[in-house]
Amino acid sequence: MNHRMLVSMALTVAMVVPLTAQRPADRERIADLVPIEIRPGLNRIPNAEGDGRDAQVFSAWRDNGNAWGYRIFIVTMPERSASGLAETAWSVVGIGAEGSGIERDTIRDTPHTGEDAVVSVRFARAALDGKPATLLITAERRGWITVPDPSPALIRIYVLRNASERGEFVGTTPDVFLPVISFSTTQNYSDADAALQAELNLPLPEEKKN
Repeated sequence: MNHRMLVSMALTVAMVVPLTAQRPADRERIADLVPIEIRPGLNRIPNAEGDGRDAQVFSAWRDNGNAWGYRIFIVTMPERSASGLAETAWSVVGIGAEGSGIERDTIRDTPHTGEDAVVSVRFARAALDGKPATLLITAERRGWITVPDPSPALIRIYVLRNASERGEFVGTTPDVFLPVISFSTTQNYSDADAALQAELNLPLPEEKKN
């Protein structure tokens, strides 16, 4: 097997490694992590992409009449004109999926009883690779048999970006949360928020601090 074939095989393997295979050391790409409080209803994130535009996050509770209710989040941004100025039209911010690139319009958590959250959804500001960023962070506990069972958590981190920075806009949203870091924890957790606190030093939500 010649050198060119070996290089080609190595590149192919590198391209298909999923984000979940990245080392937890990728967490070091993030510094100065500060949570953004999201209350029920409409919330604003000022200057979310550093271009003067504010993001809007709408959060609402979807009641199931049991322990499986959840919060749903939808993020929007004002569209930009050719001159770069914010317009009055608001557009949904897509949430990119790992691998397939297919985007979702909304995201939701799964708090269960509140003490044993299965999925946690958080927003934060931070420095990503030394640059200011607005982040969407999720933790999803996996492998439990009964909900409170301690289990590993899959932590995903997305960064808010404008489509122009990707060089591609057709078939996507003008702004999007792009997946940048994803890893499974080596520790087991009974609560997704506790996983974020331990793994990223992200404070517990206010309702869990009492």
